[in-house]
Amino acid sequence: MNRNNVYRLELAWCGNGIVDAFDLVATTHREKIKANSDEFYTLAATRDLLLPKLMSGEIRLKDAEKIAGEVA
Repeated sequence: MNRNNVYRLELAWCGNGIVDAFDLVATTHREKIKANSDEFYTLAATRDLLLPKLMSGEIRLKDAEKIAGEVA
């Protein structure tokens, strides 16, 4: 198949309404994915900051909750 053959093919088009509706749904999902990703990295950073200190006894749980609030 070459370019000229492809250009001759008929193509079904659903219309702009359906494309716009899909774009709205897809955009909503992309925004949620981004928000979840940002939250994941924030939680991972908080874990990496607090876990070693908790395990070594450098800080106690009450102090960790305060530090976690400051980080977030």
